[in-house]
Amino acid sequence: MIESKLFDDVNRADNRVAVHNREMLEMEAAFAADMVARWGMVATIPDGEDKSGRTKVRCATPVELVYRACVTSELLFAEFKRREWIHITPSVLDKSTELQEEG
Repeated sequence: MIESKLFDDVNRADNRVAVHNREMLEMEAAFAADMVARWGMVATIPDGEDKSGRTKVRCATPVELVYRACVTSELLFAEFKRREWIHITPSVLDKSTELQEEG
């Protein structure tokens, strides 16, 4: 989950947008994601048999590869959440509101 906030200061010409990633991976999750990235692209698909009856394979098409990567990512992050390997950080929006209320 990514959030952003526009810091609109009328006294400054260069207003800024702060972007803040609120979900941080635990070490186990980062390692598992790295393994998926390394192994997930070696995708072959059965493509019939040769004259000796051995299975032939072909590389996945880009469409098949993208689909596999998205499905794998979906399953991977669902498992990370189940294992509580994703850490939710405080919101910059909440802190910004707190500071405005205090000031």
